[in-house]
Amino acid sequence: AAGDAVVWALEREAFRHLVIANRMKAFEQKKDFACKVPIFQDLSNEEIATVVELLDTEDYSEGEAIIEQGEIDDKMFIIESGEAYAAISGAEGEVIVKEYTRGDFFGEIALLLGTPRAATVYAKGDCTCLYIDRETFRRVLGPIQEVLKRNVGSYQQYADAIQQADDMEKTEQEKEDRASSKENDGATQVGRRRGVAAEKVTQEATITIVEKSEEDKQSLRELIRKTSDARMKICFGFLSDEALETVVSALAHRDVPSGELIIKQGDQGDFFYICKTGKFEFIKDEVAVGSCGPGMGFGELAMLYSHPRAATVKAAEDSTVWALDRQTFLVIKAGLVTAGQLASRSESAAVELPSEDGKAEETAAASAASKMAALKEKIAEDFKRPSLVTPCEKFVIESANFQVFGKVSPSQKFKMDKELEIRGNMVDVGSAEDALNTWGKKYSWKIDHGLKGAVVGGTLCQKGQKSADDPTPNQDNYCITVVQQAVIYGVCDGHGPFGHLVSYRLVQSVPHFIVKSSKWPKDIEGALKEGFLAAQDDLKQFSKTEELNLDASGSSGTFMVHIHNALYFAWIGDSRVTLGSWNRKAPGLKWESAEHSPGLPTEKERLLATGKGDVIEDFPGHWRLNIKGANYPGLTMSRVFGDFACEQLGVIAEPEQAHFLVQPADQWYVILASDGIWEFLESEKAIELTNKKLRMKGPVDSTKFVTDAARRRWEAMEGSYCDDITCIMLQLNMEDKNAASVETSLFL
Repeated sequence: AAGDAVVWALEREAFRHLVIANRMKAFEQKKDFACKVPIFQDLSNEEIATVVELLDTEDYSEGEAIIEQGEIDDKMFIIESGEAYAAISGAEGEVIVKEYTRGDFFGEIALLLGTPRAATVYAKGDCTCLYIDRETFRRVLGPIQEVLKRNVGSYQQYADAIQQADDMEKTEQEKEDRASSKENDGATQVGRRRGVAAEKVTQEATITIVEKSEEDKQSLRELIRKTSDARMKICFGFLSDEALETVVSALAHRDVPSGELIIKQGDQGDFFYICKTGKFEFIKDEVAVGSCGPGMGFGELAMLYSHPRAATVKAAEDSTVWALDRQTFLVIKAGLVTAGQLASRSESAAVELPSEDGKAEETAAASAASKMAALKEKIAEDFKRPSLVTPCEKFVIESANFQVFGKVSPSQKFKMDKELEIRGNMVDVGSAEDALNTWGKKYSWKIDHGLKGAVVGGTLCQKGQKSADDPTPNQDNYCITVVQQAVIYGVCDGHGPFGHLVSYRLVQSVPHFIVKSSKWPKDIEGALKEGFLAAQDDLKQFSKTEELNLDASGSSGTFMVHIHNALYFAWIGDSRVTLGSWNRKAPGLKWESAEHSPGLPTEKERLLATGKGDVIEDFPGHWRLNIKGANYPGLTMSRVFGDFACEQLGVIAEPEQAHFLVQPADQWYVILASDGIWEFLESEKAIELTNKKLRMKGPVDSTKFVTDAARRRWEAMEGSYCDDITCIMLQLNMEDKNAASVETSLFL
């Protein structure tokens, strides 16, 4: 203290108790709301808890439409706080037909059918709603009509809808059956990139089997094949009959006494468990979030990814489980084990499963801590070299009216915004205290883009979190460059030890080389191609000059040029761009870029033509590129900046391209985003979530909203791990009373 002072103090333990109590209160409150919804009343306690965990939250302001008459969607809403009212439009205008207060619900029929809304529901003052959509409910608990059939006599008001939903389900199943009967030799992009490091699964791998009774074997076969448990389906839904027999043979029996923590949150896990008898509780941040009983699985994240446990699992009573370790699972999945490689083990022998705590774990923790310290030291050294972390003057674009790109900043924490380098003769024209409801600074310029309305954009670039003590800088970056009548937008997502340095250089070099091209601005596609290839060459020279090994460090890159009424897109890797419509009568996804996976037929053909690489399918739809006969580098992209070790394998930096002409009245919008958005959020879902929000609140709130939605999915799937997230959202033909029709505005 610099002088006499008085402080208030709060003990850590007391703080934790307060946090836990508040979380429990919020959970119970949501549970009470859900229990009041008639179509949820026949769910078990476990199923209700699952629904509560899946409920998303959205805030609405006075007069904002929560649902709109005539629109088709699949969400049911519960008023968490505030009030709302329903109105029906007719010949005499809108008539209020119902009012809603805290705990009331509406739109439940949408969980059954995608029929047009019969009324518009408006927020009456500030209002917060919980909601769940049909696909989310179905993915976890199955079709809602199957739930209602448990006590169909209580739901006569839904009888017709239940029958229609059944008919729709059968029709969809028939379509899927017909589709699956057709042979398709192309790769399907189902899996998503989790990292660039390959799992080591060798041809010499063996699996130890555990002898068990024929009764147990048959029980396991039926359980795995007929399961409706989502976690079981994720791990075993792809198995062939032969692979299933191997899994059944490899599953080991284990007794778990009441009170034992079979999984601890934050630990590095290597086992997937199937509850045989008893009951287990799921506890996250010391709050009970669910439970499971016989026939249900848990620990799937450890099975699919080398990932810390997302929750603690405690035996609520004396229980038994079947256990499968990660390495065995990967070997089975890769199809590397034959019957002759299975080593038999008598069930009468003691089954010693490696503990998920103890000395081995302590050794692993010490090793991890040592690596973390070394990484911190290396990053600190990088920041002592100005040539790596300060803007490169040779990339200054003299003809640019405005230029912005992200800096590389040390010591950033989870969710911290990227610091920006802003250049040019444009100034902040005022903070966003207007109808756009936003944060930050507003920059505007006048360009003849041939549209009736203004172009308004929101930007966001925030650090992710690989661990609680993550020392790495934000490896995402973005740039915006205004050159005469054109605007260049770009998003880069770095990976590898020097990914942050690669993306930092690219957001400066790519715009520079695009504008420097002899093809600019008459041949935009030619300029984009030359710009990408020149930036790749510059990276090579940069790595030599600065003695940086970029063999396993690189970046994806997605860029857009908006000139007059044309949108030109160029991209490599997995930073995706989508084009959607925010028009009230015809909202939806118009187009999305395709990610460059090694498994795509044309990409795979080019890669294998070198004769130097192997394209490996980790699991259905998820592909990696390795050096022939080796298990590295495991690159999940076939086009990328950097990653020079993979050039000999056919990896290129030449972009794929597309362009669109925007008509004067087209109500379109663009989302350019890094993989932090797209990892667990498909393009169609992102457009579905944002098109109405865009109409009501504008692109800045919508940018934040889709980022929050993506981050909630990261938390649900990956626990505390979350990728860096970058998103640029541009709304075309926005009716902004504060902007001229030829104006483009960005909020940074």
